[in-house]
Amino acid sequence: MAAGTGGTHQAIQYQPDETPPYRIAIGLALQYVVITIAAIVITVAIVVRAAGGAESYLAWASFAVLLVSGVTTAVQARRIGRVGAGYVLLMGTSGGFIAASVTALVEGGPGLLATLVIASSLFQFGLSWKLALLRRIITPVVAGTVIMLIAVTIMPLLFDLLRQVPEGASPSAAPVTAGVTTLATILIVLRAGGMMRLWGPGSGSRKGPSSPRTSVPRSPRCLRMG
Repeated sequence: MAAGTGGTHQAIQYQPDETPPYRIAIGLALQYVVITIAAIVITVAIVVRAAGGAESYLAWASFAVLLVSGVTTAVQARRIGRVGAGYVLLMGTSGGFIAASVTALVEGGPGLLATLVIASSLFQFGLSWKLALLRRIITPVVAGTVIMLIAVTIMPLLFDLLRQVPEGASPSAAPVTAGVTTLATILIVLRAGGMMRLWGPGSGSRKGPSSPRTSVPRSPRCLRMG
């Protein structure tokens, strides 16, 4: 069985319900993790940074989210009864909870944030249990509108982060980094083809931080350490 894309033909080697050899499966899994791990951790970084959290808490939160994401992804892949999808379904962080998580972390600290995570997970379990009954209410138009509103609520937090630059750095360092990262990501996603599109966010994240080194002057201390 073959599929044509852009004049080329690529044979489909494995169906969704087939199990490839372990060597191929491990290689594909490593590629998948490298591509998606940045998107999982960046949500945690935004929450902790916006709430003014310490570096130690950011490191612990990043470790915790990677551990939970890995365990839940394994549960999804290995279906047991009604638990799990039975397929590789990557579990990670959601941008829909950024605003609420920042507020919980500022007002009540890590304890309140942990309580919020547990409470929201119970709500999602109940929602998924009866999701079929809500299909006429949660239409694609409603879901799309909610997703756009989530982005609107997060933007003020991101703009605040643009003003948080290291001591001695130029005030334009953060806007330049964000602009280059966004532009590089958009160009790769829109112009690249095939597997290269999946590397758009990761490539943009690497290109953005390197731009201030050439476009934004550094302090003498930074030059000595660099």
